[in-house]
Order: sequence, then structure tokens, then C-alpha cells
Amino acid sequence: MSDDVGYTTEQLMELAGLSVSNVIFKEYNIKKFKKILICCGPGNNGGDGLVSARHLKEFGYDIKIIYPKINNKLLFTKLLKLLEHYQIPVVQSITQEELNQHDLIIDAIFGFSFKGEPRNPFDELIRMINKSNKAVISIDVPSGYNINIGDTTNSLYVDSEMNISLMLPKEGLKNYKKKHYLGGRFLPT
Repeated sequence: MSDDVGYTTEQLMELAGLSVSNVIFKEYNIKKFKKILICCGPGNNGGDGLVSARHLKEFGYDIKIIYPKINNKLLFTKLLKLLEHYQIPVVQSITQEELNQHDLIIDAIFGFSFKGEPRNPFDELIRMINKSNKAVISIDVPSGYNINIGDTTNSLYVDSEMNISLMLPKEGLKNYKKKHYLGGRFLPT
């Protein structure tokens, strides 16, 4: 659909990342939620997380990224280069203790097209996120959440306190009972 209206994937990621960052800045006071961990998957949802990192750093947050399976496509390589410039650390693994040192966790692991059960290394990362008792925000959909039927029949999903839907709220999130933002409507409906 983005090609139909002239947006590139890069432009959509930039818009999504800025939208997510604006919601977080509005909802999570920087004095209380200074240290943010962004958990990125290898797809476009992870790309949205990488872009959000840069904008949140500009807002003054202290950012760290966990990126277990780095995507080597040119777009993602460029995003990682920008993060280097901003001196945002990117790691491929993290311990529970390290994860717990953050005030806020952003779930950018899987997007709406994810199907099935999360597998290694993401299953363990999701367990760690859920075990942390930290504030958790999901980008577009909670990773592992069964978006097609709108419930949590998957045994493993990110139990976020807030979801930021991009472009349109996903049909399967109509039963999502927690805080829910529409982070950006940048495509015509």
C-alpha cells in the first residue's frame, strides 16, 4: 500500500518512529523513565524501533537497543550507522539483570504480520520482558499477540501496558484492554 501512494519504506519508518517517540514523550516523564531499552526484531517493526531510538535520544532519554538478529539489508545498515553517530549502544544479547536496569521497555520485536509462536532468541527475550515488572510499550501490536483473532491464544506474547498502533488500529486489537494510541495516520484510508 505504501508504494501506491508514493511513500518509501524508509519514509514510513521515519514517520512511525517519530509518532512512537512523540507518544512516549507525552506519556512517560523523562525524569521518571530516563533509561529506555528498545527490543528490536529483524523486520520492519524492528526498524520502527531503531528509528524511535534516535528520536527519543533527541528528546533526552538514555537509550539502549537489544537487537538479537541484525538485519543486513541496506536500509537497516543505514539505520545502525545513524545510531552509531548518536552513540546509542546496540547489543545482541542481554541478561535479566541488565534488562531490569531500564525504566521503560519498548517492544519492537514483531509486527502485525508475525504468525506462530516466537522462537529463539526472541522467546527468551519476551519472557525476560514479561518478568521485568517494568513499564512496557508495544509498537503496532504486542509481539506474539494473535492479531487475527484478537486474543492471546499464543502461550507467549509481550504483556505490554500500552500499544501504539501505526496507521490504523488492527482489527485483532479491538479486545485489547490496556492503553492504546493511534501513533500516526500517514496513509489515506
